[in-house]
Amino acid sequence: MAPKKPILQIRIGTRSSRLALAQSHWVGRRIEERYPGEVAVDYVLISTKGDKLRHLSLAKLDDKGFFTREIESALLENAVDIAVHSYKDMPTQGPEGLQIGALVWREDPADLLLIRPEAYDPEAPHFPVRENATVGTGSIRRQLQLLEQREDLLVKDLRGNVNTRLEKAQTGQFDAILLAAAGVARLGLDTGDLVVHRLEPSSFVPAPGQGVVAVQMREDDAKVRRVLEGIHAPEVDYVVKSERTFLAMAEGGCNLPLGAWAESLDSGEIQLHTVIGAKGWVPGGDVDIERVTVVGEDPEELAWTAIQIHKDRRGGTVWGGTADTESNQGAGRVLVTSSESVGRGQMQALRSAGFGVVHVPMIETESTVGLEALQDVASSLSDGDWIVFASSAAVRHFLERLSLAMLPPGLKIAAIGAATASSVQSFGLTPDFVPVNANSESFVEEFPPCNAREPKGRFLLPTALEGRRVIAEALRHQGHDVQVFPVYRTRPAEGEAVQAALAVDYDAVIFSSPSGVQTFQRIRPDFPLRCVAIGPTTKASLEEAGVGEIFLANNPSPTAIVQCLKDALS
Repeated sequence: MAPKKPILQIRIGTRSSRLALAQSHWVGRRIEERYPGEVAVDYVLISTKGDKLRHLSLAKLDDKGFFTREIESALLENAVDIAVHSYKDMPTQGPEGLQIGALVWREDPADLLLIRPEAYDPEAPHFPVRENATVGTGSIRRQLQLLEQREDLLVKDLRGNVNTRLEKAQTGQFDAILLAAAGVARLGLDTGDLVVHRLEPSSFVPAPGQGVVAVQMREDDAKVRRVLEGIHAPEVDYVVKSERTFLAMAEGGCNLPLGAWAESLDSGEIQLHTVIGAKGWVPGGDVDIERVTVVGEDPEELAWTAIQIHKDRRGGTVWGGTADTESNQGAGRVLVTSSESVGRGQMQALRSAGFGVVHVPMIETESTVGLEALQDVASSLSDGDWIVFASSAAVRHFLERLSLAMLPPGLKIAAIGAATASSVQSFGLTPDFVPVNANSESFVEEFPPCNAREPKGRFLLPTALEGRRVIAEALRHQGHDVQVFPVYRTRPAEGEAVQAALAVDYDAVIFSSPSGVQTFQRIRPDFPLRCVAIGPTTKASLEEAGVGEIFLANNPSPTAIVQCLKDALS
């Protein structure tokens, strides 16, 4: 008989509030369900500084460690093995030796307005509460957003745990109160006869990470790490990263007037909504609030872009006031307009060189072909055939819905440019040919089948619907069997997020295509003083638009673009 496998004991450190206990027990049950008979969970109650200072207004607790520091100390001292936190209460930089081991799930991130029946007014503007109502909340972020829309409201501080706050509304101390939807849901609270009105997070922006449960652990605890990997939700991590990065870049504390909420779009992109009020604001002061919404694929890049727009609107600093001249010195603020995949490499190189960079693709793509048609084309390929990819978008729209098992093992792949080749590699494939210069004309010059009839080959070219046919024509001229297969179309970028990003003043803008130039001009007719063009056709488009100072990059590599930009701004 095999010896019984020892059970791993995991001690969870938690505050004693009902909400903290509910979250910790949920995580504990999730672990035991995921590892039945292998892991057992115990709970250790820990009192934090925030629990001991309940008499103080949240506005005076300008420190995100108030509800976590004692628990983190217990972790470091090996008194507990993991800690369960509301992610919104955690500092963006944790203590050395600790890390987030899992983001388990996200409850509804919205705020709720709980209204006494006699104060409920569905016809009132913005919020369904009667004129001159008294609304309770201890959050400066919530207070500012309330008064931004309804100056008539009397906003008062509200302290205590969730049940205490609810009782204050039910007993008539307030006409309405604000609570996080996540806390109400996790506790299963009975709101009685209070009218519950959900505030849409895109317009009433919650705190970064609101509704997310985070599990903290010691960095060197390999056993616990393996356990937490089984309950981690990567889709939550991906979206929330933009919110937390925004908070870190803004250097926001526990109760500064800052909100950030990211949502996943059907396109696979993230839309980040942010709001920042003037630092030091107190009720009775002038309501000063700025809102920014940005869209993109990279969470950290989105946060950076939002921060840059906030800074531009507030005279160079996130929180308002005059920017520190010395700290504000740099190589300049640059807008990159290339596609998501190409622009990401350019942006990283520019940031490393000291530039302040905002990335807003001027052209978006959408698929033009169904899965069945993709599978039919893929199944027709044989060993020795070639696929020629001219762009990262072509790679993505052709490969992302296919199983690689459908492609013959002897298939050959050509990719124009390092960015396209990198996209191919991200799908687990290796390009057989990449030209030295990343354009169609150079490809035709360098690719042997474009200059020889023998041996005759079969070529598949996934392209844009309106894409150029230079390569196809060169291959056909040599007698090869060529199939042009449009898999996507391009469309100009649009929407409030794009318009907001283009309203910022930039020292230079980098354009990679004529269509990008045209989209920029449609949204913002006046060009910056300096523009960098990638390729002669892009330069010609800028000249046609009447741009005065145009700098042509020698080649489309990030290194060449950085050098060109340095020359432009020197």
